[in-house]
Amino acid sequence: MTYEEAQNTILKYSSHRSCLGLKRMQQLNTLAGEPDNSLKFIHVAGTNGKGSTSVMIAQILKEAGYKVGLFTSPSLQEFNERLQINGTTISDNELFTISKTLEPLLKKMEELPTEYELTVEIAFNYFKNNNCDIVILEVGLGGRFDATNIIKAPELAIITAINFDHTELLGNTLRAITLEKCGIIKPNSNVLLFEQEDEICNTVAEVCKQRGASLTIADFNQIHIKSQTLKGQTLDINELHNIFLPLLGNHQSKNACMAINSVKLLNKQQLNISNNAIYTGLKNAFIPARFEIINQNPLVILDGGHNPQCFDVLIDTLNEYFNKKIVFIIGVLKDKDYELMIKKIVPIAKFCYTVAPNSQRALQADELSKLLTSLNVQNISCESVDQALNLALRNTKDIICCAGSLYLAGDIRNYFKLKAGQKLI
Repeated sequence: MTYEEAQNTILKYSSHRSCLGLKRMQQLNTLAGEPDNSLKFIHVAGTNGKGSTSVMIAQILKEAGYKVGLFTSPSLQEFNERLQINGTTISDNELFTISKTLEPLLKKMEELPTEYELTVEIAFNYFKNNNCDIVILEVGLGGRFDATNIIKAPELAIITAINFDHTELLGNTLRAITLEKCGIIKPNSNVLLFEQEDEICNTVAEVCKQRGASLTIADFNQIHIKSQTLKGQTLDINELHNIFLPLLGNHQSKNACMAINSVKLLNKQQLNISNNAIYTGLKNAFIPARFEIINQNPLVILDGGHNPQCFDVLIDTLNEYFNKKIVFIIGVLKDKDYELMIKKIVPIAKFCYTVAPNSQRALQADELSKLLTSLNVQNISCESVDQALNLALRNTKDIICCAGSLYLAGDIRNYFKLKAGQKLI
């Protein structure tokens, strides 16, 4: 069984459109025997930080001796990355087998599921077949109508940082977007919220009160960053001292605080997660394309930031570690607020190479080049990621930062021949 055969099975039997709503997912899941009912979940929604937080929690629970399923999206390099158990991705053979098992059910459906919905159903079956103790389930988009939201009350619902993204689907106010994320809050459940704007916190608190859910808001005053290098940072978080986190940036310390708060809430539900599991889990946490160093000489940083808020964090982190002009390789999607994203890098951009990410939604490199030129940033439009990297690596000894889209990030990692899950340092 080849990777292509496994992936093509999914693409063959699913609709290629993107369409929110739970009707198709509920019907497919019912036909499949509701495998999710035998699983325990941690459900994670939010605009930014949900991937990092999910991976940290998964790593901690693994170190505590649990068999942990992890569902995330999108993938960077291989489709299989979306489904993992204890850090190991689903095999091509198992992906193919589950897909073929679901195939007869699709013929009974009134309407074909989307690719994402079918992938969620494959995940439920995969985690059930392998008797996972607990599954961290990352929301793809929004919350209320995301395919993952057919599950019953999870052990814990987590809402990370919320901001403007996918406004055409989720609404154009913070309250509207927050209410969509709050769709994962089930009656009488436990909820952990990222500390943020009062409007967001008050909205989540309001929904929790309506549904009888218990709300905990992470307190980032607990965090003390003791030291930072390009290999990681050492933190004190509440009573835990000298935590080593290999992920860079102040935002990752907040995500680590969210993970630790999650553990405390889970321990109140008869899980047994020691402080040693927290220390070891965070030490071993790795998330590709999150301010990832992928080359040493010259220094090349890869970041999958793809909205203005991500770019705020990226620029803050670049200034925090380097405080100098940066050479950028930039590729963005045309349905993002890319003009604001680009304006944010102008003060620290020494030079830019523009590329089109590998997506039908990509903004063409020459269009991005025109925008940069209008902002008085020197740049070159490139036909491919390989061309951009070849030029940048040949022409500069400065720090190079590749950013703008997760679709771009996979191609960047492939250029440096970094396999999925592999890290340079």
